Amino acid sequence: MIVPFKGSPTPYAGVTLHYVTPRKGDALSIFAIGLSYCIIRPMADEKQRGIWRAASLKYAMKNRELILARGREAKRKKAEEDPAWREENNFKKRAKGLGFTKKQWEKMFDNQGRVCAICGSDSPHHKKGWQLDHCHKTNTARFILCTHCNRGLSGFRDNPDLMRKAADALDEFNSRPVED
Repeated sequence: MIVPFKGSPTPYAGVTLHYVTPRKGDALSIFAIGLSYCIIRPMADEKQRGIWRAASLKYAMKNRELILARGREAKRKKAEEDPAWREENNFKKRAKGLGFTKKQWEKMFDNQGRVCAICGSDSPHHKKGWQLDHCHKTNTARFILCTHCNRGLSGFRDNPDLMRKAADALDEFNSRPVED
């Protein structure tokens, strides 16, 4: 029986797929085939499973970059084929750990006038889109920002006093006469 599989590839990636009909009472084991499918075979004894696990781990460590590259490529293809999936995936990354829903995001962004809360830009200035700024102490969302403003806040470690000192220094510098 072949069923969808989500997991890391194993040394059996080159095995030709075939069907196995387990006998009544046989335990079953799943072995990955490529990145998308697996095959169910009768389970071997504990010693053999240990050998297979060790071989799988050895393969994964030896081919780590290849495995990661395949995963990145699959994710890139999925994003190209399904823009809605890409948008949802990007949203989950932007709102990670905050319990922020898409509806809350839209409401906050509409309340801001669909522009950056600091500079008022209508462009996120990055291919990944808008950034959800949050308080690191309380883990609550504050604003939706463009990439530049989000990096600026983090550069000053979310400290208003440092930001005021920087603004004062810029004002002082800009008020000087230009020398030739």
